[in-house]
Amino acid sequence: MKRRCAALIIILVALAHDGSAEVYLWPMHGPRRLSSSFGEYRAGHFHAGIDLRTFGKVGLPCLAIDDGEVVRVKIAPSGYGKALYLRLKDGRTAVYAHLDGFAREVDSLCYYWRLERDLSWCDLTLGQGGFGFGVGDTVCFSGNTGTTAPHLHFELRDERGRPYNPLEATYKVDDSGPPIISGLAVVPIETGGSVNGSPATGYFDFRASGGRSYSISDTLVLDGPVGFAVSVWDEQGYGQYRMAPLLVELRVDGEKIYEVRNSLFDYSQSGEVELEYEVRGDGPANRYLALFRKQGNTLDGRVGPGIVFSGSVPPGEAVHLDEGVHEIEIIATDAAGNGSRASFHCIVGRRPVIEVARKLSAASEVIVASRDPEGGNLGGLLYESADGGESWDRIALEPFGKYFRAGSSAGEGAVFLYRSRGSNGLESERYFSSPGGGAEGSVYCEIAPKTDHAGLLVRVITDRLLVDEPALLLSVQGAADTVFPGRVGPRRYHALLGPEQLVDGINTIVVKGRDHRGRILFSAHTERIFKLRRKGSWTFSLDDTLRVEIIPRRLWREGLCIVRECSMPGAAAGGLVAVTGSFSIEFQEDRIQSLRLRCNPGNKAGLFRWNERKGWKCVGVPAMEGGEVTIARGGIYAFFRDGLPPDFRTVATEGAERGSGFYRPIRYYVPVAENGCGVDPYAARAFINSSAVVCEWDEIRSRLYIPIPSSMPAGPVTLKVEIADRAGNMSVGEYSFVIQ
Repeated sequence: MKRRCAALIIILVALAHDGSAEVYLWPMHGPRRLSSSFGEYRAGHFHAGIDLRTFGKVGLPCLAIDDGEVVRVKIAPSGYGKALYLRLKDGRTAVYAHLDGFAREVDSLCYYWRLERDLSWCDLTLGQGGFGFGVGDTVCFSGNTGTTAPHLHFELRDERGRPYNPLEATYKVDDSGPPIISGLAVVPIETGGSVNGSPATGYFDFRASGGRSYSISDTLVLDGPVGFAVSVWDEQGYGQYRMAPLLVELRVDGEKIYEVRNSLFDYSQSGEVELEYEVRGDGPANRYLALFRKQGNTLDGRVGPGIVFSGSVPPGEAVHLDEGVHEIEIIATDAAGNGSRASFHCIVGRRPVIEVARKLSAASEVIVASRDPEGGNLGGLLYESADGGESWDRIALEPFGKYFRAGSSAGEGAVFLYRSRGSNGLESERYFSSPGGGAEGSVYCEIAPKTDHAGLLVRVITDRLLVDEPALLLSVQGAADTVFPGRVGPRRYHALLGPEQLVDGINTIVVKGRDHRGRILFSAHTERIFKLRRKGSWTFSLDDTLRVEIIPRRLWREGLCIVRECSMPGAAAGGLVAVTGSFSIEFQEDRIQSLRLRCNPGNKAGLFRWNERKGWKCVGVPAMEGGEVTIARGGIYAFFRDGLPPDFRTVATEGAERGSGFYRPIRYYVPVAENGCGVDPYAARAFINSSAVVCEWDEIRSRLYIPIPSSMPAGPVTLKVEIADRAGNMSVGEYSFVIQ
């Protein structure tokens, strides 16, 4: 009766929160402070709930938000850690995760279920009539299992098991801070698209103006079909936590053309999180939310075409931009209704055509002429450089019939830059030099291909200024395709090759050109490229000793994969012996969710990925995983043989919250050092006085936890633990300690 009265008081307090009624009770006592929101990016999946801050504390009571019964409990070394699923009386489900423990009767069930089966984990589905709880009852206790910092991960799922946003219509939290909009990505959708003359994705920073307004001062030049993506996050105002806003809208000239609303998703769609972003690098600030729907994205709450285009042939559903200047707006709103606005301008139209730009051989004069396709007046600027483009001086132009001319004071070997500006504000430019040339030496060129949204982006960087655009020849099986890269800087060029221009296997890229002194540029580069399609596989060899078969695990559309041999970026931990040299894999992650690498590197050999901060980390052991390893990210990889077993430390203790009272309020655990293939969490076993007891592997803290029930007598005991790594190396440790 007292418990029911207490629950009623809690409900009345919840109903009074912010002066409005709520359907469910808030799942914890204390302030409503969040560290994560619904729909945030996680590697390979969406964040399916909200994270409630516990301010570093473990063992806080978690409450039944309505009458219901436990239908599932789960204990795992990673992921959700310990989790409880409470089916509510209306058919929906509340999920509590990263827990320290459950209500006493549930703790007891999980312990003895594992003890009988000699398991360190459990995933129990319970029938009706098992463990019922009333609103306000304590069903579990907050913790940090499966995660680094203590907090409560809380989800609400509808009758079909789909997670939905608890902050959209169910709960309210104090939040006065609007979302922050920091950056813009402009994405050419096809090989005909470009931003500021480049077919590569362009990145730009927004400048804040007040707390809710952001802008980009430059006017962007768009051509062909492009999409937009935005770096945006929300802060509740209590700590620097980057949370996903509820709604992000894209508007063109005041008309909404796309919106992203984080309301609900199905778990079958969770992998589509990779289709929601353009990724520039590591970290959330380099992850840009796509404001257009990519192929394969089936999520609800994504409405509109998103893509804009100039020209006469739209790429499917898209918004046509007439020639001229347009205003683009991005509006982000959080669940509390706080909004921010970012804006910039873009221009669409035809550039001036430079018809003549040359230095006369018989006189110290320069002649230029250009034509405006719009029929308007043209303005032009002319610059000369005597040091190969390191410094520039402007020289005056004067009319000369249908041309403009200027006198040049620079001597032989001068280089000139002519810029012509049309009536619509668009510019064209051309570099040129004196006739003749033939200076000794050659031009150095770096050719750096990488996968891009629409194909293979080839970046060309020269050490000298070229007077004409270089020619890029793609040599494929005896045939050659010539492409002219666009200049994106004085010595930088970009070309985008579509998949149809490439073949499986070796592709040779040749760049030709000349600089302002007539020096020759001739450079070649080869790449091993695979055009990944459904129901296919591709093979490459490492050091002529190991064959690796690539099998796409899931493709949203056909995509490119580049495999390169490379030097070792760093040393491996002791006990690891390299089986082969290192190699890199790069693929279009918004087309290919993951790759299966099928191979046989030998017994106890694992595949490791290089991390700049953490060094080599194992991603899988083929012999333990059916002869293959799945990778979800590009990077540098190598196979290492692991010959050392895990290393135990001595038994340690720490105080624990009382929790349900089923376990003793002291934690007993054994720290484990494992720098190779990683601990196999499901191979761990523990014995006290020769009798099997339950143990739990804590992946985050690299330790084996031995939960001691309160019913176990106090006093001196002997502990034996067995633990193996994923390569099959086993360690056994024996200790004596006193149960307090």
